This record gives sequence, C-alpha cells and structure tokens, in this order.
Amino acid sequence: MTTLTEDQIKNIVRHTLMEEREVMAEKQEKEVLKATALILKGFGIDEKEEAEVREDFRYLRRWRKGSDRITGLGLTAIVTLVVGGLMSAFVLGIKQMMGK
Repeated sequence: MTTLTEDQIKNIVRHTLMEEREVMAEKQEKEVLKATALILKGFGIDEKEEAEVREDFRYLRRWRKGSDRITGLGLTAIVTLVVGGLMSAFVLGIKQMMGK
C-alpha cells in the first residue's frame, strides 16, 4: 500500500476541484445561453434574425439620440424666448421711465 504525502493529497484535491469548477462553468454557460434564448424568443426575437435585430437596435439608438437633440434644441429655444422677452420688457420699461 502506497502512502500519499500531504502535498500529493493537496494536489489531487486541487486538480479535482479545478476540473469540477470547469465542468460547472460549462454547465452554467449552457444554461445561461438557453435562458437568454428563451427570453429573446419571448420578445419575438429569433436568433436567425440577428443582423435584423442589430439594425433595429441601431435605428432605435439613432431615434433616441435625435429625440434628445430635439429636446435640447427646444429647451434652448424656450430659454432664448423667455430671456429675450424679459430683456425687451426691461428695455421698454427703461424707455417708458425716461420718456416721462
């Protein structure tokens, strides 16, 4: 009967645990891929339409950025109108006071 040293036992346990981790990681990856595919199918996205889905997301991104730009320009226009109105009222008020 061969007696194993403590280091040999530790190496055996370490290698066994590493192999077990690798197997578990592969199983988890497969399960994640299956779950992701099910979720995408639930949204009506087929994995065979990958290019089309990608283009849809690009289109939505462009739409969102355009909308953000328009919102920013609209806010700028409103601020400009309010400031311009206040300045006009101020100038007319000063003219009115000087005229009397």
